[in-house]
Amino acid sequence: MRLSRTGWLVLGWCLIGGLPPAAQTARVQVGFCGPLKELAAVKAAGFDYIELGTTELAGLSDAEFDEAARQIKTVGLPVPVVNLFLPGTLKVTGPAIDREAQMAYVTKAFSRLARLGTEIVVFGSGGARRVPDGFSQAEAFAQLVEFGKRIAPMASRHGLTIAIEPLRRQESNIINSAAEGLKLVDAIDHPNFQLMIDFFHLASEKEDPAVIKQAGARLRHLHTANPQGRVFPLIWNEFDYAPFFATLRATGYDRRISVEASTKDFTAEAPQSIALLRRAFTANPGGVPAQAAAPPAPAPQTGGRGTGSVGPRPNTGPADRPIIEPAALERGTKIYAVECVTCHGASARGTERGPSLIRSPLVLSDRQGAVLGPFFAKGHPMQSGRPSSELTTAQAADLMQFIRQKYHDTLRGSPLFTVGDILTGDPTAGQAYFNGEGKCTACHSITGDLAGVGKRFASVVDLQQRMLFPLRGRGANPSRSVVTVTITLASGAAVSGVLVAEDDFFVTYRDASNAVRIVRRTPGLKVVKTDPLREHQLLLDTITDKNIHDLVAYLEKLK
Repeated sequence: MRLSRTGWLVLGWCLIGGLPPAAQTARVQVGFCGPLKELAAVKAAGFDYIELGTTELAGLSDAEFDEAARQIKTVGLPVPVVNLFLPGTLKVTGPAIDREAQMAYVTKAFSRLARLGTEIVVFGSGGARRVPDGFSQAEAFAQLVEFGKRIAPMASRHGLTIAIEPLRRQESNIINSAAEGLKLVDAIDHPNFQLMIDFFHLASEKEDPAVIKQAGARLRHLHTANPQGRVFPLIWNEFDYAPFFATLRATGYDRRISVEASTKDFTAEAPQSIALLRRAFTANPGGVPAQAAAPPAPAPQTGGRGTGSVGPRPNTGPADRPIIEPAALERGTKIYAVECVTCHGASARGTERGPSLIRSPLVLSDRQGAVLGPFFAKGHPMQSGRPSSELTTAQAADLMQFIRQKYHDTLRGSPLFTVGDILTGDPTAGQAYFNGEGKCTACHSITGDLAGVGKRFASVVDLQQRMLFPLRGRGANPSRSVVTVTITLASGAAVSGVLVAEDDFFVTYRDASNAVRIVRRTPGLKVVKTDPLREHQLLLDTITDKNIHDLVAYLEKLK
């Protein structure tokens, strides 16, 4: 089944039965979001429920709704949750709200939802709640509070709970974070107006999953997707899902969770996605047997060298690897040996003739050959003399399996990797790189911010990681990590502050008074960002393994 635009998927998650009590939480239901016409298909796929759109149900005539209710009963698929609460034309913020129209629509919708046995009404409705340009955000928030106080008692009478959905800034300019959603819930202060969290929006806004603990019992529903394209989640390691689900497990969340995502091949991807998501609430979501999930902890480091370095981070390890298909890996290995090994090396870490593929932005952004395929189509030269355009899409995907395996063999999370002697570099060469090609002295000084850096970390591994990936955010030095922005309007007037977010339509920043400001992108607008860590980001594309080892050896001696 190929879904239309209105047929976005909502896959929920349920726990696989039979696990020991210590490894599971209460059952979390699996659901699918789609239109009425897909009822039978959703039922046949084995989902626990369907999540319909309120606007679709409210827009039916009485006769059409009676027929829809009959079909739902006949198919035997419950509708415990609905989304798409308000049509975009029914404004709840701004100078032109119509309370009578609001209440007429809500009354009709709630009455119909009660007939279906619905419990949760997801209040996303970015169009309805978008604040008009120039209108006060404070007044708009007050309007949302007033609207919530009017409809929450009505929801209670119909056995419904409204769950506000924080949306990313591209979809709404008010209530963009779960923290802001909780402020609205607290301001309305009614048991039938609560919170839901969509992982896609949470990740887009870079919000800490710890807000789930803050929400507690106020969290009534969840959505999620792979934020990279808002597609089906298929592989545990394709995105950093772990903190989100670890927090949910820690809080004992046992309600429904739904993935709102698109797919081009429902039949093929749904089973893989469901299998992955059903593991998300287990103690071993990566799917590897428990006895293999974590290697023995290595001995504490004592001498500053690799033989006693700290082991893998808690959220990495064999259970954290993307799925590598053995047959595809074998085919990819043969292709690599024939076409790639001479330039990129046996471990894909590069030679004098070709760059490392392990740190290639192109390779790292690939998913099942989707990026490499078009790249190969341009005719990259291969060692056999043939152009890469002769590789098929399937061969590109097989080749990616080989490269991904080499990538994980390189990381500490791989079962094939054991931490050896980290200090293998030349300190003198490291000093020369620090003062010369690396341009480190443009920002750093061994007598200033890096004085004694060699004794600040518990292990050389940690020193290397911090060198390559400096802290940003909590715990970091603001002067060395905060991105600032200066926005010059077409009129020539300029504003500046700390960059909060930006996209193709808006630039959001925090000014000197700590107020959040949103500027719409218009012709003639100039945006200049200053990122203290920009040079570190660029360095990752050029620094070699030898440079890294030499630089670490030099910094380790600064004690």
